[in-house]
Amino acid sequence: MKVKLLRIYFGESDRFEGKTAYHVVVEYLKRSGISGATVFRGIEGYSVHSILHTASILRLSGDLPIVVEVIETEERVNLGSTRASLRS
Repeated sequence: MKVKLLRIYFGESDRFEGKTAYHVVVEYLKRSGISGATVFRGIEGYSVHSILHTASILRLSGDLPIVVEVIETEERVNLGSTRASLRS
């Protein structure tokens, strides 16, 4: 059985229809029958805009990196287009 690691990256402040984006995705994964998902909150990171986000007490950031990880069979990870499904 082939398994895949799926990583989905967010900023802590990312929202989808008023909810945190990572929470919406985790709910979707659960409804879709994915075996499990884990959400990690990063302590530091930067994105395409090269703005450094950190949890350091000296430089508090309002947008720390969030990563959702899923380890699942290859067939189940191939979720295709999910935008419409996220709303249900």
